[in-house]
Amino acid sequence: AGNGGSSGGPAKANKRNIDGWGFILRLLAFAFTLSAAVVLGVATETTTVKIPLLSSLPPINVPVTAKWHYLSAFV
Repeated sequence: AGNGGSSGGPAKANKRNIDGWGFILRLLAFAFTLSAAVVLGVATETTTVKIPLLSSLPPINVPVTAKWHYLSAFV
C-alpha cells in the first residue's frame, strides 16, 4: 500500500552486465594511465633561452631541455 506499483519492489539491473562494464572501464582507465605515463616519461621539449650578459653585447642563446622530473609535482 502506498508504493504506487507492483508488489515485487524495484527492478534490479543484471549483476553480470554491470560487472562486465565495470571491468571494461577499469581496463580502459589502466590503459589510458599507462599510455600517459609512457608519454610523460619519454617526452622532452627543448627551447632556446636568450641570456643577456651586458646591455652592449648580444644575448647568448642557450638550449634548455625540459624533462618529466623537472615537473613541480615531482620536485
